[in-house]
Formats: sequence, C-alpha cells, structure tokens
Amino acid sequence: MKLSPLLPLSLMLLMPLLWIEGCSKSDHNESNRTKRQVTTDNIMTSPQNTTVTTTIPQELNLTSTQESNISTPSRFILDDGNGTQQVLMLKEGNLTIEGEDAHPITIVSLFLATSIPSQAQAYILGKVKERYKEKVSVIGIVFHPKTAQHEELRTLTEESGGNYFIAKGEHNDHFIRSIIDTLPKKESLPLPMTLLYYQGAPLYTYEGAVPIEMLEHDIKTLLEGEH
Repeated sequence: MKLSPLLPLSLMLLMPLLWIEGCSKSDHNESNRTKRQVTTDNIMTSPQNTTVTTTIPQELNLTSTQESNISTPSRFILDDGNGTQQVLMLKEGNLTIEGEDAHPITIVSLFLATSIPSQAQAYILGKVKERYKEKVSVIGIVFHPKTAQHEELRTLTEESGGNYFIAKGEHNDHFIRSIIDTLPKKESLPLPMTLLYYQGAPLYTYEGAVPIEMLEHDIKTLLEGEH
C-alpha cells in the first residue's frame, strides 16, 4: 500500500509527544473502567500514539428533556460516500453487523478527518484487518463528516488501504451519539477513539491512536481463549 506523503513526516513530528501522552485503554468488564498507559517499549514502533481532543457538538449531547434508552434496539444505515452501505444494530451497548458473517471481534474506530493521529490509526487498522481478516471486522466512523474536506476524507481511505469500511455519511453523528451514551459522560472526545467488541459485547475502549502491538496482543489473547 502506498502511504500518504504526509504520514512519515507527521510520525516524526509526533515522536516527542510520546513521552508526555499515551493511549489509554478502558476495560468495559471492570466497574471502575481501569485504564493503563502504553509502555515505552512501543515508542519506536508506534510514534503515532497521540490524541486530538474535540468538543462534543451540542446536537450529540443529552439534554434534560431527551434521555437515552440504550435498551431499545437502534438500527443505523451508514454509507461511505461512494454508494456502499453498512448496517449496524446497537442494543444495550452490544453491536451487530447486518449481512456479514459473524466475526468474533469487531473494532470500531471514531476518526477526526483533519487529525494526523486519526490518519495514522486508519493505517494501523488496515494492517490489523489484513492480518486477521477471517476473525476481525473493522469499521471506521468519521466524526462530523460534513465539516471535513474531500481531500481529508480521501486521505483516510488511502491510509486504510481500502481494507475496511469507513462511514462518511450524514448518519454518522447519530451513531456516534449512541456510542457516547454507552460511555461515562464526557464533555469532549479524545480522537481517535477505538472500541473493541467481542462476540458483540463491548470489551475495551482505547483513547488515542492505538499501537498495533497493543491491538494484536488483545486480539490474540481473545482468540487463544476460544480454543
């Protein structure tokens, strides 16, 4: 796959930031949602490990008169802007992909099209999908796509290698709103944000660009547990 010319330079510029900020991971199975920091062992192979924080738009926030009911099934028809659609079902935080052979692991990543960390994450997830295509489904969701430029959206697709579906349509924010409802209340989103589902149930939330070593470790651990 041919990388965007911006990516190698961006990774070098982001290298110093690794010493002050890391990707954090939350375990949905623990009541206190324990987080752990990426160790410095990943620095040389994962220089994209940074975040961009963006304010949650008012239309995505819950108001006093609009309460979320996550126990009610929600069906989302997402599109990639080129005529391809993906249908997702979300109920009580559990995720189902319609019309696709069930893979044990589903990874959903929320991207900010203008952010270099999101572009780096798009590339990493493309590699993950290449290596575990029979076991892992990957879906990218562009945050607030109506504010993104065509060139920025094209860059995300190029970085992904075209290996997985990236939603860029008008229903993205509705889906993201439903995802936010399943997480502890936030005033802002650290993007990229990646969620890993196992057998449809939410297992991990990663805030920031996730090193491929961390994703592969978690994927391998889950798959080995099936045997």
